[in-house]
Amino acid sequence: MDAEEGLEHTMEYKVLKAYMKRRRPEGTKLESADHDIQKPSSKMVKKCKIMKFFSCVHPQTEELDSRPKKDGRVIEFRCLNGDDGAVEVADRLMKIADSVPVACIENVESDIESDGPEGDDRNPTLPYPDDVIQEIVELLKESGDKLDKEVKNNKRLAEIQKSFDYNIFKKVTDTFLQNMGFYGNLKNQKAKIALAFEVTSRLTAMDNHPMNRVLGFGAKYLQENHSTWIQQHGGWDNAFDSNEDDEVH
Repeated sequence: MDAEEGLEHTMEYKVLKAYMKRRRPEGTKLESADHDIQKPSSKMVKKCKIMKFFSCVHPQTEELDSRPKKDGRVIEFRCLNGDDGAVEVADRLMKIADSVPVACIENVESDIESDGPEGDDRNPTLPYPDDVIQEIVELLKESGDKLDKEVKNNKRLAEIQKSFDYNIFKKVTDTFLQNMGFYGNLKNQKAKIALAFEVTSRLTAMDNHPMNRVLGFGAKYLQENHSTWIQQHGGWDNAFDSNEDDEVH
């Protein structure tokens, strides 16, 4: 069994499903992997515009755990229930991803280390050179559908699609973040996580890939790179609380 399998019941996977569902255009047929994520009614969406943290997307019961801080203040930790909680977190992450300025989307010299010999752009752990990965990233910056369309007309991209695995997913995501100026940056953790969600969502647009497999890659990536930070900030229920200004300027 692949390492990314068996993650369907994790919070990372559930939030990724919710995020992907929200990003898909109206009328797009979705695979069974996300059938249990419900889209809110238009009435709910309108109401969300005047309420913080999109708390009305799905009515839900929240269990509050009040814990005193060192200075005597009390901080409330929420425990959101089931898929409703995943939808709420996904909405918050979408807002963060959408706040990344267009100016950030530019090519910069890669800081991602390569184990290959000097002058060789092929990473020995990957079957494809870095310029192909960069081409995928450039297409992802536009849209997942743009990537899917190009794959059908580009032999090199079609080949990488056929052998797409977690190592390639990780390289694409790391390169995307590096291009956006976030790779290796200890600040803007919320933006890095939100952009990882965005990359995963766009990669699901590739026709020949099982959606749940790509979501599994995304869940594994989040666990490997961001689980510690999320746990330190109260878990998925609390790490993206809107009490702070999360928008990237």
